Amino acid sequence: MLSQEQKKQLWDFARENSQSHLYFIGHESHVAWESRRMAPKLDADPDICEISGVLHDLGYSVDPKHHIRESQGLATTALKE
Repeated sequence: MLSQEQKKQLWDFARENSQSHLYFIGHESHVAWESRRMAPKLDADPDICEISGVLHDLGYSVDPKHHIRESQGLATTALKE
């Protein structure tokens, strides 16, 4: 389980590294909240699902063609910090 401070830091990281503010509001945050909402139906940790959702597309800001690999790198950096 993540603390509120850890979640805030990860949301801030995602917002700062998103390809745009509108994309963050319109897509990444929506995916995060929907992932959290679906977690109980999947017997998954809601915090982990939420953070996965908010970090999932960060790589678009680095390399749209290879955004999955870039997203993994950015998410790994954020989680280590």
